[in-house]
Amino acid sequence: MLTNNKKCVLGAGTFYTTGIDMPDGATLLGMGDATVLHKTGVRSYVINMNKNNVVENLCIDGNDAVSGTIGTHHGILWNGNYSTSQDPTIQPQNGKLSDLTIKNCDGGGITCNDTGTKRFNNLIASNIAINNCNVGINIPFYSEYHRFTNV
Repeated sequence: MLTNNKKCVLGAGTFYTTGIDMPDGATLLGMGDATVLHKTGVRSYVINMNKNNVVENLCIDGNDAVSGTIGTHHGILWNGNYSTSQDPTIQPQNGKLSDLTIKNCDGGGITCNDTGTKRFNNLIASNIAINNCNVGINIPFYSEYHRFTNV
């Protein structure tokens, strides 16, 4: 649905995923905490965002035990390679997250890493509860112009 239609609306229930790679311009919507994305497998994320993505009204369950040490599995991954490419146009751009619950991730609930230095490399996140993750918001390297409200 995301690849073909650029939009997927999930109803109530638990949806098992090895990790979702959001296509450019795609929107993923749910029904709040009644829609659970439950990570299975070894990928390092539940949702990997790219350009012009919207993710709203979901519960994201990383299915990890947390230890107090920052791990490698993330609820939302906003990841680029700006430090090596020096090209902001190939980095994630203009992302929007809202009305989410993110839980059980041994890394960051939201991780922004190496995504560039331009205003269009931004992630806007609002009304997000992050529970039982080793880090709520993890921004280790080269990520600017993000806006977090009520997170």
